[in-house]
Amino acid sequence: MPESLLDGNVEVVDVKIDEPLYEHLDQWLETDRYVKLDNEPLVADIKKIHIEAERIYIHDDLSRILCYDMQGHFLWKIDARGAGPGEYVDITHFLINAADKEVVIYDNLGQSLLWYNIRNERFIRKEKLTCPNPTDMAFKNGMYLYDHRYHNNYPDKDSLFYSLLISDDGLRITLRYFPHEEGEASISWMAPEKFYYSDSSLLYCRDFSNEVHEISSKGIGLRYRINLPEPYPRSYIEDGKFEVEQIKQPYSYWLCDIYTCQDLLYFSYCHGLDFMVSLYDCKKH
Repeated sequence: MPESLLDGNVEVVDVKIDEPLYEHLDQWLETDRYVKLDNEPLVADIKKIHIEAERIYIHDDLSRILCYDMQGHFLWKIDARGAGPGEYVDITHFLINAADKEVVIYDNLGQSLLWYNIRNERFIRKEKLTCPNPTDMAFKNGMYLYDHRYHNNYPDKDSLFYSLLISDDGLRITLRYFPHEEGEASISWMAPEKFYYSDSSLLYCRDFSNEVHEISSKGIGLRYRINLPEPYPRSYIEDGKFEVEQIKQPYSYWLCDIYTCQDLLYFSYCHGLDFMVSLYDCKKH
């Protein structure tokens, strides 16, 4: 059975496509500071940046985790592709458990979780994770959180037919939210990230959903309902239809990159073949 969600204040955001306002961004944003990273090692294409406890962690296209301090000084790297102890085939996702001083890597090809010391990148342990097969992962309030789009590899495990799975130890699923819809689960296209660290909270948004949930120590509750213009027809999703000819139409889909900073909400989405970026003043509305 799915877990119940918290009741709370839900902010409704109605999105309209206006003329570009990039020339007026200085009315909304100002430079607080920037961090110049050390020249060595060279960084390949960046897949993900995570800032936690005054440290910057970068996952790059060479399947490494690079760690810097907030002055941009290089501290260490995890670069261990191989088949030996403490090595992985590839880094699919990673998370930071600052409380236990751990970096945790998910290796999809090796179907494993690997733990490393956050202070010095030393290998701690490796555990098999044959299911679920997460499409994103995060850590908050002592919980491992997995976004889970697919269950086709284990059709008999109906306890995993949920979009959000939670574990206390990373291996054993203890909580589950948002039952799968078969059409949605059959669509192979997906936005790259589902979890967004914002201020002191963690936000979560499933593929093809306009609802943004906040994960806190109290539980999980709906925080924003973002009504995109001309949303992708729900009937298409229920039928498992998401193909190039359909997304060329002026439909909105893939709400992602959702962040809050004080009273400002930032998010992006696709409208047809265009990539749209929005800023929303929560205080004004």
